[in-house]
Amino acid sequence: MIDKQEFYYGSALIRAINSHKCSNVKRFGIGYLINDKSAVLIKYSTKVKSPWRFVISNEEINFFIEPMKNGLRCVIALVCGGDGVCAIDWTEASILLGNATPWLSAKRNFNEQYAVAGPNGKLCHKVPLQDWPEIVIN
Repeated sequence: MIDKQEFYYGSALIRAINSHKCSNVKRFGIGYLINDKSAVLIKYSTKVKSPWRFVISNEEINFFIEPMKNGLRCVIALVCGGDGVCAIDWTEASILLGNATPWLSAKRNFNEQYAVAGPNGKLCHKVPLQDWPEIVIN
């Protein structure tokens, strides 16, 4: 039987792997390292419709400390049910998290881009569906 986490992580990772720009994907702590330059943390929601909400643990927040120190690109990939992957730079995500209970939400209307919010406000721009996996392989 396929585990839910494997199913949702696989749906995100296969798009990166199938890109001609992807040379490698490695397990990296609780996340993944893509092309030896992008640290990626994948979160998923099984909810069918928008908005999708994601709780971020302290372990997940700490995952990005070393990669950032080493100059890696840090990205959180939010798998929004069967809709798509909303990927944003960790620097932007951490601003949205602030010091409150850490959560992120992604919302998308039909034929629109993702709006991302957290306890500290909203992302000032929308995130196109096409950003994943381009954000980690370019």
